Amino acid sequence: MATSDLQHRLRRHLKLHQLCVLLAVAKQGSLRKAAQTLHLSQPALTKSIADLEQTLGVLLFDRSAHGVVPTVHGKSFIRHADAIMGEVCLAAQEIDIISGGSRGALRIGIGGGGWGMGNGEWGSCRRR
Repeated sequence: MATSDLQHRLRRHLKLHQLCVLLAVAKQGSLRKAAQTLHLSQPALTKSIADLEQTLGVLLFDRSAHGVVPTVHGKSFIRHADAIMGEVCLAAQEIDIISGGSRGALRIGIGGGGWGMGNGEWGSCRRR
């Protein structure tokens, strides 16, 4: 599969909610638990992962009766999804500060976001 083809499909089909679902599944190690955490039905969550896998052309998780484990492709994409969501969080915070919705400190870091894999949560970026 050509990289430019994959990049084109990602630009056309990737949705932020799929990254949220991916990170929740990776963190929980279970489709059922991730669905509960995100307040989604398990079929909706499973479809989101399946759609993402179809877009990427690879399996992201090995599934078993005991849960899910990221594949090599999954581990790689999870790292990037985590960084992307971290950047989205920072962008939301900056927009909030610029628009006067917050008077808190703006913290800017270098590197990946680290929001979904134990360093924080997407929910912490939402307005309080």
